[in-house]
Formats: sequence, C-alpha cells, structure tokens
Amino acid sequence: MAEMVDESLDRTVERCASLLMTTNQDDLQAGINLLSCSLHMDNPDVTKHSRLLQEVAAYRGGILLGRLLLSLLKETPNGTESKQVLEGYFTLALSILSASKVVVERCLRSDGTRAEPEIALKICAALIHRIVGNARNLPKSEDLRHLSEIAIADSLECLVNFARGSKRFRDALRDSLDQRSGFEQFKDLLDAEFLSSLFAPVALKIRLHLSSLAVNLAFSADSQSWAIDMGLLKLVAAIYEASPLQELSAPSQRRMAPAFRCNKVLLRLLAEDTTAEKLRAHNAFSEFRPHQRKIHDAEPEPNPWQFFEQRLRGVTFRADTPAILAQDWKLVEESCSGSVPAHVVCAYKGCAASREPVVGKGFSKCGRCHVARYCSKEHQKLHWATHKVHCKEFWAGEGAL
Repeated sequence: MAEMVDESLDRTVERCASLLMTTNQDDLQAGINLLSCSLHMDNPDVTKHSRLLQEVAAYRGGILLGRLLLSLLKETPNGTESKQVLEGYFTLALSILSASKVVVERCLRSDGTRAEPEIALKICAALIHRIVGNARNLPKSEDLRHLSEIAIADSLECLVNFARGSKRFRDALRDSLDQRSGFEQFKDLLDAEFLSSLFAPVALKIRLHLSSLAVNLAFSADSQSWAIDMGLLKLVAAIYEASPLQELSAPSQRRMAPAFRCNKVLLRLLAEDTTAEKLRAHNAFSEFRPHQRKIHDAEPEPNPWQFFEQRLRGVTFRADTPAILAQDWKLVEESCSGSVPAHVVCAYKGCAASREPVVGKGFSKCGRCHVARYCSKEHQKLHWATHKVHCKEFWAGEGAL
C-alpha cells in the first residue's frame, strides 16, 4: 500500500484503469485494491482518494466507466459462475467509483455535457432489477449464492451513491418505483428470515445501505415529499425493526449503525414544519413509537425520542430557537449517507486546497469534458498538460459511454 504513496497520480490512474479493463480475476482484484488503497492506510487520505476517483472517471474520455456501465446495462440472466464473478468485480468497482459525485455526473451524461433522463432511468432500473432479482432468486449452490448476496449489497451501494450524487437520478428512482407499492420491494430485503439466511456482513451492509438511501432522500429537498408519500417512513421503521439493540453503540462507530442513520432521517424531516406536518399526516407517531428504545439506544446522550415525540404530537419550535445551517445539514448528510467518503476536489495534484465548499459556489469544470474540477484558472492551466490527453480522447470518442 505504501507503493501508491510514492507513485505519481498519473501512473496510478493508468495502472488502476488498465487492471480494471481486463477479465483476469487477479488483475481485477489488484485494480480494486489500488482504487481503494488511500483509504486503507493508517491515516486515510480522503483528498487523494477523491482525486483518484475523479481522474479515473476522466481517463481516456471515460472508457472505464463505459465498460462498467455496459456490464450493468447488458447483464444476461443465469450467467455462468465465471461471468457472475466478473460482473461482481465490475459492480464492486462501480460502487467505489460512484462515491464521487463527479463520477455519478459523468455516468449520467451521454455526451459528457448534459444529463439525460433516459440514462438515469436505465441505470436505476438495472440496479433495482439486480437487487430485487438476486434477492428473490438466490441460487441453491453455496458459491453462486454468496456471489448473488454480494451483488445485492454492491448494487444497493451503487444505487445509494447515484441517489446521493444526482437529482436527475433521484427523479429516476421516483419514476422507477411503483406508485402503489413504493419502497415495499426494498422492505422485502429487511425480512427477518431473509436477513438471517445471508452471510452476516452482507446482511449488515444491506441494512446500512438502505438507511443511507433513506438519508439521501430525506436530506434532499427535491425528494422529501414524494419519498414520504411512497413509503419512506415504513422503510425506516422496517430498518429499526431489523436492527438489534445497541448495535455499534460506541460513539466512534455510531455513524455506521443503521438505526443511528435512521435517527438522522427523522431529525431532518421533523426539523421543518412542512415535512413534520407530512409525517403527522402519515401517522408517523404510531409507526415509530414501538421503536423508541432502539431510537434512544442508537444515540442515548441527546435523547432523540423525546424531541421526535414532541414534534410528532404537533409541538412547534419556540420563535427564538436557532435554525440549523444548510452547511451543517450537509455535513450530517455526508457522514451518514454512504460507506466510502469522497469529495469533489481540484484535479491538479499539487493543489493544497482540500475540498469543494459544502454549500455555495463550487469548483469550475473543464469546459470541454465537464469532468475535471478546478479551484482556480491557474491550477487548470497547470493540469492541462496531463488532462489534455484524456480530454481530447473524450472528444474523439464523442463523449459516449
């Protein structure tokens, strides 16, 4: 792992993309390891990791992302074990890469410059099909079953990442869900018998990813209303039901506990009068009262249930109650809406700045490919020597993924 520290970013991107473009399982695993290397050091370097994801997205005009999406969108049913293994590696790679908003935006552009609803709908439908299809048809063979279980968790993580990174994708998710059943198909993943039949780490990942999805939808103003109407509250209640008491209760581990993340969903929705009223209209008090002990045990110090109960019973805020700032909400969302941290960072590897501002004016984009991000024109000029190769290949290929 120290190898990556000494290696230039350009060579790392080249190696990583080359390994992930093969069909050799050892090479694919090596590519996965390289892709997540910065996060497994003693002091994880989130900025370096984020920059690597962005540069891989820009590599040769997005050729690797095209390969991964092709695997997702053209998946054939009942493939051989070796084919399922390859698809598993491709899905895992996409789940890591899509933690970056830059990657998500690139995946949703047919020509690299404009997002198209059809692409978002296709990706969303493919992910839901893979999640639900694998869950309903788990193979009897132990090896194939394990592959299917992992495919469920990794595909669900992709869905979470895309929903966090794009309003266009959240709209596609809304349009992909059946108006009558809504989130019911995801609730099936929380069935006690189903979860108990899974490898324990996979079962935890499924609960964690579903709670992350709930966070994404509850913290995004464009999805709050329709998500509540389509059964978000029942999904959150089902996550509480499936979660053991005092799971990952140590303060340093709490954000990785599904119940803790569900608490943040309720906190966000009850912080505003409009959404709080909507929760009361959906009889949320009766929905969550049976889970008040799990709600409390997920973060006992602030006693969240007391606040939730008051708001669900119609208690309003005092006029002098300070409002939570948009930046603070965004930081809470980021900490509770995914597994692998990734920020939008300046593409120039010599940049000393950290991340793009959480709120307000973001970094500028390359005017040609719209993938590379820059904190200043100076850094854009300095990065052009490296970026021009991939940017020109992007245009040579007409930006198609």
